[in-house]
Amino acid sequence: MQTVKMLLISVVLPALIIGCSDFGPVQKGETANITHGTMVIVKNLQLVKNVDREFAYNAQCHVKPPGVLVALGDDGLGYGHILVEYKIEGTLTGKECPPGTLFFMGFDEFRSFQSRARRQQMADAREKAIVMRLTSQ
Repeated sequence: MQTVKMLLISVVLPALIIGCSDFGPVQKGETANITHGTMVIVKNLQLVKNVDREFAYNAQCHVKPPGVLVALGDDGLGYGHILVEYKIEGTLTGKECPPGTLFFMGFDEFRSFQSRARRQQMADAREKAIVMRLTSQ
């Protein structure tokens, strides 16, 4: 019975906490974990710099996990684009976007990052529950 409770807590609870944010407009301050790398077009009005490169407005750079995107707002033009800020820690070189890089992305792409991260968290919780169940016997 204890194992069943732990399984429910580790699988159901994260799903409830994460919620279902796939619907409705993206709100300012909403976040999405980057689940795969992608090239973006820089929209910072001032230069942004990593260890060995500078990126000006309209330059391209690469965002990657474990970075996080923070929604700053939609474009207001009805195109379904939102301006996001890239947050990441560590030493970044080459074409890697530095922290604070701003870029536009589609509403659907932002929601896709959120959904993938949520699915990964739920899969991790299931695996942990299985490990816990199999090692507690």
